[in-house]
Amino acid sequence: MVLPKSLFGQYYFRVKADFSIKEKDVNGTQQLVMGKVYFDKNSGKLIYDIAFPERETWVIQDTMLYKFDQAKTLIEKKGVPNITEHSFFNLVLNNQLKTFGLEDQQNYSISDVEMADDLVITTWSPGAAINKIFGDVVIAQRQKRLSGLVIKNAAGDIVSKQSFENYEMIAGLQIPTELTQVNFVDGGGKTYKVTEFKSIVVDDLEEDAMYDHLLPR
Repeated sequence: MVLPKSLFGQYYFRVKADFSIKEKDVNGTQQLVMGKVYFDKNSGKLIYDIAFPERETWVIQDTMLYKFDQAKTLIEKKGVPNITEHSFFNLVLNNQLKTFGLEDQQNYSISDVEMADDLVITTWSPGAAINKIFGDVVIAQRQKRLSGLVIKNAAGDIVSKQSFENYEMIAGLQIPTELTQVNFVDGGGKTYKVTEFKSIVVDDLEEDAMYDHLLPR
């Protein structure tokens, strides 16, 4: 019999935070988005309650994104990749962020480990089932916390770099409050995204309606 992890430690199921996202596309156009973000493992919903630049609420569940305006009217519904299960928030709540969840992925295994100053750099390589589609993932840890992440494609080219900084201990969880991501696009261009979190709360019990935002049938 396999016993649930919650029997051996705290079961974390919710997180919320104030957030800001600064993005710059390949043309240098910049955008700022601010608001609150909510994630609940039990409902499987990731909710962005956006205050700027326009009042909107985005709800992501499974492979669907729902957008509501300030009057709570549905203004858009579209399919998206299933990001909630592998989202930053789910990894944090499951205490899997330090390996970006790869330790629980059957299709990835460690192919190399090296030291560089105070960093432990681990290369995770895809198995035969997916190595024609995906490439290595290189993870840098400092003091057993995720510091950097490099994602490569099957040809060995870097497609994304991410850094995780300014950790805070919240409810027994190590949570980075600043995330920087650089994506490399075809033609040599780059996009930049910097996400900052403030006022992080774990296992909040006071906003049930927000965490389980009602969706149209």
